[in-house]
Amino acid sequence: MKKGIFCGLIFALLLTNLGNAEESNSLIILSAKNQSQTEEAIRLIESLNGKVRHVFVPDVLIGYLPEGIEDKLIGKAFITEINTQHKKSIFLRRCER
Repeated sequence: MKKGIFCGLIFALLLTNLGNAEESNSLIILSAKNQSQTEEAIRLIESLNGKVRHVFVPDVLIGYLPEGIEDKLIGKAFITEINTQHKKSIFLRRCER
């Protein structure tokens, strides 16, 4: 899949929950190399009441995170970057590189 198509797919998936005040759409980038490492990241996110809705093994997750938990996730369980939608603005830094 070409990078532009993949980024477009991610953008479309992020738009599915615009306006939800309690959760924010998030693109979660992992340094995971296999499925078990990806699952470790998912367990951590879910333990903090986050929800993972889409998994692109091994290194991309899309889900909903309660506001303010990003700092509790970055640097743990192979989570290297979180791009979060707040107030209908979307950050897709990885796709712009």
